[in-house]
Amino acid sequence: MRSSHPARHRLLGCIALCLLLGACAEKTEQQQLADLRDGFTYKRYRQVSEKGLPAAYAAYAAGSQWADAGPVPPFTPDTECLAHALLGYSALTANRGTLAIAEADIVDALPACKALVQPSAALRSVAFQRLEWPQLAREQSELATFGNAPRNAANDEQAVTQALVIHAVLGYAALSDKDAARAQVHIEAIALILQQPWLVELGNAGLAIQQGDLRQGLVALKGLSNNPQVPADVRGYLQQMITEIEAETGNVDSSLWTARVFAMIIWREARVHGPQGLRSLIGFVDQQTGSLGEATEQGKGMLKSWWDRTREKFRNDGRPSDD
Repeated sequence: MRSSHPARHRLLGCIALCLLLGACAEKTEQQQLADLRDGFTYKRYRQVSEKGLPAAYAAYAAGSQWADAGPVPPFTPDTECLAHALLGYSALTANRGTLAIAEADIVDALPACKALVQPSAALRSVAFQRLEWPQLAREQSELATFGNAPRNAANDEQAVTQALVIHAVLGYAALSDKDAARAQVHIEAIALILQQPWLVELGNAGLAIQQGDLRQGLVALKGLSNNPQVPADVRGYLQQMITEIEAETGNVDSSLWTARVFAMIIWREARVHGPQGLRSLIGFVDQQTGSLGEATEQGKGMLKSWWDRTREKFRNDGRPSDD
């Protein structure tokens, strides 16, 4: 009987070790999301937003009337839905992902908000992507693009085209307004739809340079120029321009330049990775306004303008360090 004790102890030790390793195993994306929703920040914010929005809106309406700022729409179920969606968007632009998820969940929970299921999914898709939950981000991106409609080739193509156009237009407007946070939301949404994650890095680089952080932007572009996920022609041109900027650099101050480059790159990626119908439409538009090669050359001219301005900046401020 005594001789069996060591074997029993070893068995119990193995069981304990397995349980310990299981407890320490990395949590799935779903488990991490459940933890987030069970956390104090999410619960408290959602409670305040759900219960406090009517009173806050009433106070805002009274203040607007007192300031003679014009009529404010009445607080209806539709207004409530839209307000929560916009609060979620605002939280996302401030990089407050937990709050954006809470607002999206509120929209889904309100019976009157069924028409906003796709915008709420779009909020979650970008928030999940920033939390590095790629599977959940992709699922929400598909829901944001296609909704709950029956899936078929024609419907899918129309949905993707519509989503790309909306995000491209809103992203361009945000870049033109120098609203980096708002632009980044749409860049990330486009990257999710096209399944081209490098577009996020390109957006980060462009926004950094637009905001005057030349070093951060240059480092990001160097990374992109060696990233095999980036199309070869884009990598080649980035490498060429980086060689020039390291030799002699200058100023960057044009938000319109960044917006145009954004439009040119998205145009190219939509033509390559977008639905067939959209690619055909882009081909038609190219025929009407010039070949894609000409459009690319125009884009290169914009890139050269970027580097020329950067050169001028460093002529005034001094050369950057080698690193």
